[in-house]
Amino acid sequence: MTYKQAQSIYGIQGRSTVLTQLRKHGKMNWTQPLKAGQRKKYLAKKREAFKSRK
Repeated sequence: MTYKQAQSIYGIQGRSTVLTQLRKHGKMNWTQPLKAGQRKKYLAKKREAFKSRK
């Protein structure tokens, strides 16, 4: 996920904030691409976690 994608998905504004959040909450293996189903599950889980913090 690029920082632009993270900004649009999670509503994060600053680039450094995106990087901080990805470091704090990101647990993906960035060396191998995810399968379609895995990616959807991961993104849904992260969206829910983000929404519940607001």
